[in-house]
Amino acid sequence: MTFKFFTFHRNAIALSTIGFLSGANAEWLPTGSNYSFDAVAYYGPGSIGYSETQAAAGPLGNVASSLRIIPYRLQTAINEVLRAKVTERGANLVYGILSGDLHIKIGGNGAGAAGVIIDGISYVARTEYYGRKFGISLRCTNTLSISNLSISALYAVSTGAVDPTASGITGKYESSTDCDSNLEWMLPVVGTYLINQLSGTLDNRIVTAINDAVTNTTQSLIYARDVNYLSGINRMIPPSTVVPLPDGGSFPLGQFIQNNTASVISSSSIDLTIKKGLVLTPKPNNFDPIRSRISAPLLSLKVQLGFAEPFGINLAESASVSWRWKCKANDPAAVCEIP
Repeated sequence: MTFKFFTFHRNAIALSTIGFLSGANAEWLPTGSNYSFDAVAYYGPGSIGYSETQAAAGPLGNVASSLRIIPYRLQTAINEVLRAKVTERGANLVYGILSGDLHIKIGGNGAGAAGVIIDGISYVARTEYYGRKFGISLRCTNTLSISNLSISALYAVSTGAVDPTASGITGKYESSTDCDSNLEWMLPVVGTYLINQLSGTLDNRIVTAINDAVTNTTQSLIYARDVNYLSGINRMIPPSTVVPLPDGGSFPLGQFIQNNTASVISSSSIDLTIKKGLVLTPKPNNFDPIRSRISAPLLSLKVQLGFAEPFGINLAESASVSWRWKCKANDPAAVCEIP
């Protein structure tokens, strides 16, 4: 897979009271209010929905916050390692970006251990090198991309402790270099060097980051308890949660989770996807600005026990959004008609 970067420019011509103005920066700016977390808990074919406001700082928001920070911690750790490595080669790390929806799968084997796979993500890093050799100055840029990035680990279900010898990273690695001259051969081999650093014996800091991601997940969902001794899953799906079923019956899902925490820890398959949640962005000038409530998925959690129907929760982030027309970002006094 080849990564390409594009820069998009909005262009418009807007009629103002003083004539025609360039509308290259004209856009609709969003303002969000009344943010909430909206949950749908399910057991087999039955489901029930409930919400909490973000201002309440309730259990849905607290657990979600502890989980959504995991991708950023991974990105920071990988960047710190690569920054140190490329500096050793005389180059600079311009940026390193982890993208995609982080997917975490935990599978207990019933024998005291659980395997963890983290995937669904890609990583792109750009490094620059400025140098002078044989009296010639040169500037080169290297782009390292890792697609289908997969991280694996093993942990003890009794304690949540991760085995530091059982962590690894796999993926499709690609590296490309661009120089401002035909002297690319003089550039330190940064791309290949970094690939070897990530695909070979892992730096201790990356191993630590993997372990932290796994520990943060298991602690947030299972091991860390609140004042009522409820796990993260049981805080998102409280003991009082009863799911109506299509046949007219119901299932006490919250109580079921509380009574079977040991089985969830040791013998279940836990599938968690962490998404970006609600991100409000400006819209182009041909956008139709209607005040509305906008929602975006934040995370989905599915738990499979051998003796029960699959159950879990889907969590979304919502807000009421209003839009404000902005004519020119570089000229606040400019006036132009709303298209």
